[in-house]
Amino acid sequence: MSAPVTSAAPPTARTDAWSRPRLAGQGALLALGAAGGQLMSFARNALLGHLLSRDDFGVAAGLAITLQLLEMLSDVAVDRMIVRAPDGDDPRMQATGQTLLVARGVVVALVLVAVAPFAATYFGAPQATLAFAMLGAVALARGAMHLDVRRAQRRLENGPVVLMETVPQALALAATWPVVWLVGDFTAVVWLAILQVVAASAISHLTAERNYRLGWEVASARAFLVFGWPILLSALPLIAVFQGDRLVVARNFDLGELGAYSAAFMLTMVPSVLMAKVGLSLLLPVFARDLDDRARTARTLALWMEISGALALAYLAAFWIAGGNLLRVSFGPNFAGYGPVVGALAAMWALRMLQVVPGALLMAEGRTLATLAAGTVRAGAIGLAIMVAAVGGSLEQVAATGIAGELASMFVVHRWLARGGHRVLAAAFASRAAFFACAALAVVLTVEWLSLPQADLARVAIAGLVALAMLASVAAWLRWRGAPYSVVGA
Repeated sequence: MSAPVTSAAPPTARTDAWSRPRLAGQGALLALGAAGGQLMSFARNALLGHLLSRDDFGVAAGLAITLQLLEMLSDVAVDRMIVRAPDGDDPRMQATGQTLLVARGVVVALVLVAVAPFAATYFGAPQATLAFAMLGAVALARGAMHLDVRRAQRRLENGPVVLMETVPQALALAATWPVVWLVGDFTAVVWLAILQVVAASAISHLTAERNYRLGWEVASARAFLVFGWPILLSALPLIAVFQGDRLVVARNFDLGELGAYSAAFMLTMVPSVLMAKVGLSLLLPVFARDLDDRARTARTLALWMEISGALALAYLAAFWIAGGNLLRVSFGPNFAGYGPVVGALAAMWALRMLQVVPGALLMAEGRTLATLAAGTVRAGAIGLAIMVAAVGGSLEQVAATGIAGELASMFVVHRWLARGGHRVLAAAFASRAAFFACAALAVVLTVEWLSLPQADLARVAIAGLVALAMLASVAAWLRWRGAPYSVVGA
């Protein structure tokens, strides 16, 4: 009997594969790939906003919410486990993971068919029952993904995953107008989703090094479930976070308002999701390599917290000023007048951007309960959203409830860092979060004091300069105070 085929965790020594130039190059590749994928996804949705009526766009949002809800409820993080596990290269572990993905796809597809009539009725679109059932094809195709792309990520070889991210998005974008022209209504969204996921699955097989096979090993299955069950349970609060406010809007407002809210949600979500994808893909293997080197981990965390803070602040300033116009230009004149909704959602996403880096560290340590805990307290904001909607609150007031959830989540992340022996890093995270809050408030007050309307790129540049000036000021202050692990003093 042959010995198990295993691979050690990413090397602890600094080799060419983990050199700074290679990390920078892979980071740039991931950023370009994720940016391209997100921008093409956004362009497709924006084009749908122009081609469909606002009510049809609302039905399309309901289709997307239903599919995402069920996929989140069945996520056991198989792909992330392959990246971080010491034996993630083991063919038996990979085969077990692929079996879990297939099983997940079949279960989600069957549930989608079963709940289609109820989902269509909930969203006020009984005529869309067949479209909801057709989403099962998306789940089946996603379940057939080859996990070799995740094995490549272990070695910081991100070419396959970038191809899988960008090519299907490009195909779906190119097909948007013809498909809408052919079907003429919201079912175009389903056909485009099927095209995209089938293409992604095909690319995962075409770029694979190993033959695709299914298998089952009890030890591997147990490892997947031990790592993934907190993430699976965290789906419930994540549903509240990603879908809860839109479910509240669907229940308390009409389809047109749901369409507008969903458009604002997508517009503001793109930069945050982009940062989360790049940050997790790049930093998860780096943190996993450095788990035994606390000093290097601290330097990496501090550097990327500074970068994420700068990006989040610039993002918030831009959307606070120009968000309303960006929404109208992107999705069409039917979506004018929703600038305050965009601003409130941007504030929520900016706070979430600050949590990407410490979240990657906690996941690299295998502390996925942190994800569950942060998501649970974050989900508490849905109760506030329900109350706001029940008393007749506006769309922007519903959107603003998410800010409270993100602040609570940041506190939980801070506590998990501190309890895990990272007290200095927890203090650094808290200081940068406090600075971000003060700087963001200063930018908002400056914009209001100057009476800048939802405006053009020149005014966005003004806000960006204000944000950068404040960032430079806090950097100088941190250095003067000798703050631990400040990147300024590195």
